[in-house]
Amino acid sequence: MEGIARELRHGSERDEAKAAYVGSVNVADFVECFLHWHGRPLRWKIQRLHQMWFDGGIPLVIDLTGPEGSTTQPPPE
Repeated sequence: MEGIARELRHGSERDEAKAAYVGSVNVADFVECFLHWHGRPLRWKIQRLHQMWFDGGIPLVIDLTGPEGSTTQPPPE
């Protein structure tokens, strides 16, 4: 597969990406939290850390091209 990275558009695309990034917590995130913050890793700390990264960084999405050359790009807003 091939893809093109781009910044997220403002609006619903950005809101949905933030909800997915901040809202999902997995086992590796507890290690990540332990390495970046003091104290015991907790779900709310992990979500806060992810929120700070999302808000302070440049969130990207990768639009993939499938085997038949069709893209997974969302329709233009």
